[in-house]
Amino acid sequence: MGLKESLMELQEKEKRYAKISIRREVKKELAKIKKVRPKENKCIMCGEKAEYSIKGSNDWYCKDCAIEYFGDLDNLEKLHDKNLKKSTDKKKPMTAEENKRFKNFLKILEIYKLKKVPRNSSNNYFDEKDNVKYKRRETTAEHIYSSLRLADFFLSSEKEFSKLDKVKVYELLMYHDDAEIITGDIGIAERDKRLKKEQQEKNAVQILSKKYPKQMNSKIVLLDDEYHERITPESKFACAIDRMDGIIHELQYPGDWGPKGFDEKNTVAWFGEAFKYSKTFKEYFRDTIRYLRENGYFDR
Repeated sequence: MGLKESLMELQEKEKRYAKISIRREVKKELAKIKKVRPKENKCIMCGEKAEYSIKGSNDWYCKDCAIEYFGDLDNLEKLHDKNLKKSTDKKKPMTAEENKRFKNFLKILEIYKLKKVPRNSSNNYFDEKDNVKYKRRETTAEHIYSSLRLADFFLSSEKEFSKLDKVKVYELLMYHDDAEIITGDIGIAERDKRLKKEQQEKNAVQILSKKYPKQMNSKIVLLDDEYHERITPESKFACAIDRMDGIIHELQYPGDWGPKGFDEKNTVAWFGEAFKYSKTFKEYFRDTIRYLRENGYFDR
């Protein structure tokens, strides 16, 4: 190709791109005049409603720009065809296996009932979203959460507990009060009701194991047995954490102690047993009792 032909070809390309550029600007200005709202699928060249895209991409073009830019539409995908494919995928029914799996998954909602189980402890707070002061009870789910955080404190800071299986500890705490979904919470001060508490909870665990997702059927039974037998180091630790959490939580509510029967004698009798196995827990419990005494919790 000679120089003259090359120059002519360059001039033709310049004219073509100038034409596209002018068309694009004209369409943009028209859109502004008409106050056309930009749509999700719009031409990346001129901003008009798109009809085509490059297969496998999200770059969209109107028909005019697609022809001018690509020369033809053979290698492009039409918007209607692409949306039809998406719509078909959405309407595709679950297979029998998918339906079975999802129904099993939905059984997890049984565990969410722990959020609605009230304990004897208070949990008052101001709800900034509703602008309301709530005076209510703590839930079992809230107790489990704070127990996990309390356990993490001791596991992370005290050498005595450095060799414990952390995952086992966390699992024991997560499952230790699941029975309350059926039995409700029986507080440590409710001495008469606690006489039948252990058997009631064992029965409840058996019922729950059949309601839980299949992956958790045997898990809840095994963990509940380990927690109540208090043989493994992890179960003894989890039990101590459960007791300690109840005390620490109520430090926020000095007015609760006397009316609920928590004088110094009862507090030591009801909670102390869980800490006797551990030097560390005995020291923390001793210091907590001293704090309660010195700050008048037992005098209210």
